[in-house]
Amino acid sequence: MIAHVRIVRCTATPSPAVRDILAKTLTPDERDKRARFVRAIDADRFLVGRGTLRIEVGRMLGIAPRDVAIEYGDHDKPLVVGGLPHVNVSHAGDVVLVALTRDTAIGVDVERIDDRFVEPGIIELSFSSQEIRDLAQLPEALRVSAFFHVWACREAVIKAVGAGFSMPRESFDVRVDPRLPPLVTATHAPLPAFHLQSIAVAAGHVAMLATVDAAAVDITLVDNPQYDGV
Repeated sequence: MIAHVRIVRCTATPSPAVRDILAKTLTPDERDKRARFVRAIDADRFLVGRGTLRIEVGRMLGIAPRDVAIEYGDHDKPLVVGGLPHVNVSHAGDVVLVALTRDTAIGVDVERIDDRFVEPGIIELSFSSQEIRDLAQLPEALRVSAFFHVWACREAVIKAVGAGFSMPRESFDVRVDPRLPPLVTATHAPLPAFHLQSIAVAAGHVAMLATVDAAAVDITLVDNPQYDGV
């Protein structure tokens, strides 16, 4: 199976005109949630992610964005009521990603590279034993980028499954070397096959897409669409 995935790549700080368009798509509950964020950047990330998701799904289904029924699955994964399209959203720094497909379950993750978060305790709690060994074998100069490469790979897989952090860290291993294409190298639990693919994002970030049981992935990447007539 070839999975056809549309990924909308947005900045988290939209122009006033785009902000107004996105705000009109939110439900009353979503507007309340947005208002509860303390930091403006967090409110904007939520607005861009949810508003873009609503517009994109609405166009796929031929309905108004506010009529798109969204529920939360286990571990707060957003789901379109009815099951299709499969969707996922991620944001970090000034990057927001919205992914959609009719073909298979997906997970997307973007991380901002910041060496302050590379701590032994985090690695031991979050990475598999094989990944920890592989990480230790890399040159010191690569370890920060490798950390976020692994983190984004693992998050994308976990989000595709919808398992959240309840998924044991030893359930699977990913390729650690950031110079090589991303790959799930082994699974140690009843899991489907995954296809991992990196997504080009702004410098200082890393992003990954995970698709379930796809032999190949065809990505349509759209940057900061200017929506009209929403």
